[in-house]
Amino acid sequence: MASGSARVLYVSGKGGTGKSFLAGVLAEAAARRGKSVALVRLREDRGGALMSDMRPPQRGQVREIRIDEQQALQDFVLRVVRLGFIAQRLLASRTFSAVAAAAPGVRDLVALSAVVEIARAHGTRAVDVVVVDAPATGHAVSLLKAPATVTELAPVGPVARLARQADALVHRAERFSAVVVTTPEELAVTEAVQLFRELAATGVALAPVVVNGVYPSACDVDAQEWIEA
Repeated sequence: MASGSARVLYVSGKGGTGKSFLAGVLAEAAARRGKSVALVRLREDRGGALMSDMRPPQRGQVREIRIDEQQALQDFVLRVVRLGFIAQRLLASRTFSAVAAAAPGVRDLVALSAVVEIARAHGTRAVDVVVVDAPATGHAVSLLKAPATVTELAPVGPVARLARQADALVHRAERFSAVVVTTPEELAVTEAVQLFRELAATGVALAPVVVNGVYPSACDVDAQEWIEA
């Protein structure tokens, strides 16, 4: 795959359904096919590398990345202002930090932009597949809506440019797919149906729903028909 055109799988579901486990399984499956893979954790998680320490995985290997919120914000501000000393001044300002934390959609856009940067990386940093261990249920949807939320508030300027870049990737069906994970339990299925509908409403491409924790049948087809008869 060409540099800057990684495929993104965005995995979400109710907490406890095994979405993080599935994200790892998908990453390993892609690696077994000879792909270079980045497994991105968008939540507090032990292990993994900070985004600033990312080195490209080799073919057939998975590189796990934990998005550090403060580092992601620093990188985002640097892409906005383009001057390091000004970016550092802004980040050192308590007023700026308070505004950035309170402004609708900004924190989510920062996290989503970090994923976009990994997917758009060129040269030696390029990967083939990015598997995102996304936040659970509702937050997963608001994160994907962040570009639209931010551009409503700031329709022009460098922040709007980065928001549109993120939005463009999220809505390219050949490069971005959301994967909903559930278990065969009433509450989990109810939340999965709601999540699927909300994701569909955002316009993102949806992969088939994954039902985790399904036990194999204890008997073959003939035995099952005999029991039902």
